Amino acid sequence: MSLFFRRTLGPATVVLVCLHSALAETELETVYSEVIPASATLPEFSVTQVQILTPDQFSDTAVSVADVIDQVPSVQVQQTGELGSLQSVTVRGAPSQQTQIYIDGVLQSSVGGEGNYLQQLSLTDIERIEVYPSSTPMQFNQATPGGAINIVRKRQHQTGLTLKAESGSFGRWGGQINARGRWLQTDMSAFLQGIRSDNDFTYVYDGGGTYGTDETELTRKNAGYHSVQGGLSLRRQGDNQSLNGNLEAFQNRKELPRTNNRDDGNAYYADRGVRLSLAYDLNQWVQNLDSSVRYQYLTEQGHLYDPDNQVGIQRNDSQDTLQSHLIQYHHLVSAGSVMLTGSQSLTWDQFSLEDEINGTTLDADAIQLSSSLGGEWFMGNNWTAIVTGRTLWIQNQQDGNRTDDSDWGLQAGLRHPLGPVELQWNIQRSHRQPNLLERYGAKGTFVGSPALESEQSVAADLSVTYKSPQLYAHGSAFIRQTDNAIAATYDSQGVGRYVNVANALYRGIEWQSQWRLKPVRLDVSGTLQTGIIDSGSASYDDGNQVPGYYPLSNDSRLSWQLTPKLMLYQRYLFETGLFYDRYNSSQPPTKHQWDAGVKWQNPRLSMSMDITNLLNRAHLDYSRKPLPGRAILFTIQITTGADS
Repeated sequence: MSLFFRRTLGPATVVLVCLHSALAETELETVYSEVIPASATLPEFSVTQVQILTPDQFSDTAVSVADVIDQVPSVQVQQTGELGSLQSVTVRGAPSQQTQIYIDGVLQSSVGGEGNYLQQLSLTDIERIEVYPSSTPMQFNQATPGGAINIVRKRQHQTGLTLKAESGSFGRWGGQINARGRWLQTDMSAFLQGIRSDNDFTYVYDGGGTYGTDETELTRKNAGYHSVQGGLSLRRQGDNQSLNGNLEAFQNRKELPRTNNRDDGNAYYADRGVRLSLAYDLNQWVQNLDSSVRYQYLTEQGHLYDPDNQVGIQRNDSQDTLQSHLIQYHHLVSAGSVMLTGSQSLTWDQFSLEDEINGTTLDADAIQLSSSLGGEWFMGNNWTAIVTGRTLWIQNQQDGNRTDDSDWGLQAGLRHPLGPVELQWNIQRSHRQPNLLERYGAKGTFVGSPALESEQSVAADLSVTYKSPQLYAHGSAFIRQTDNAIAATYDSQGVGRYVNVANALYRGIEWQSQWRLKPVRLDVSGTLQTGIIDSGSASYDDGNQVPGYYPLSNDSRLSWQLTPKLMLYQRYLFETGLFYDRYNSSQPPTKHQWDAGVKWQNPRLSMSMDITNLLNRAHLDYSRKPLPGRAILFTIQITTGADS
């Protein structure tokens, strides 16, 4: 017997999909009893591969979105040093700039690259994080080689108050307050959080030799970090419409330690910004038509201060400013067994940079118009098919010099549930223009590369998923050809620069499983992949591995619920094979990292202790900088209130 759910256009909004009743019993846990935006991805029924993270999977040590997404087998996250340093996110070997970041389906602009952008996103009021490792859902009107990450905010809140405090190794302190309520039929939520760390950890200085041997031990100096974030969310819902508003602000400062770890350094990178987003969702305003309109404004200012050339680029006192405006429209039309989704967006980004020491200035802006149209067909025997076409037009202007460019994308996919087993297949052609960090640099320890060319990609993947009450198992295979691939390379001082590495062919397999046998839960995920440079000629790097990612990684997590209130957990992370440069001349040691923790909680109070890098092993990150050793973090959280 099959169950047939139709998305009815009105206050009780449900998705149109065919599912076997046995699958429905285990999978259809989400109940849509509110207005669902036309831009909603509804990952439970996605034809494209998607992996979901929910708040119960977030570690107490996590500060931002960047700290939790590495639980997905497709994703690897490396920091360029200690807490607060620039982070790199790779998805199936694609560097962070190839992965698009969305908030509630709205594409985010970032002067600093997507890995750094994820550091600015608080985990407060997040309902789930959706990771699309290859093909992107048809609700997104752009697609890039590294897929997409969509952060979905909570749409319904408890009425109450949450207080959180933390203290840990290397001078780490933090706190958070989150208030939720309802007034004049409007749901409201506000948060404020802060964190600081001295980052004065001990590490082994390699002296240019093999890292991790019996060499000099040093204490990291001039590496402090502090961050303050806050936000306000409002939501008002009617019978067939909803209005949402979000305002967030942040301010961060990261001291940049000298390459020789001298204690007289005064270099730092500071940034601050404000993000405003408004959304209006309307169901059934015309028969069989849902619509969503989004507006977003972002302003971000950064300041790199290094007057004595301590971090290895040049003497620097530069200030960069990004302003971005975006307006986006989605519509969804239901016609029998077919659903059509269209999206159009207009973006205007302005970027400026001024360096007082070197006397250099830069003014650049980009206007971008993108659109997509996709169809989803629900066929017999539980088959679902999608086809999506995308177009992009972009105009870049730098100091009066104007260039126009355009490109297109195409995606197709199939989904077929067979009882507890589900098959998915997708193929996608995508493109990406270099972003501001890659072109102009000056973000921490990066230098610019203005001559970068755009990259194009064709990717295909196949996945099999099995679900039962005790076992979840997922496996996938993928292949991706990227032309003019852009990758980060690092010199001996850890200074980064993005370059086109000609063409690259990526291939790999991924695995993810979750086994539940109360009171024990075991999660295992990992990937085995290759990314080979193909220059098309007898170049020095032809046949080498693309730098910046680990070809082999495995993440094992075990949790044990000792009592209804007490839980123990541990994690073992294994990563190996990363290269720093396209020459493949040097690489960090293999990473073996054990983490452990204990947590006690009841509905109102939770306390935890987390130990990161339990065995205190010496590790280097992907830009040659030492990472902290063993770190302990104590957290306490108090929650009051009830459902509104």
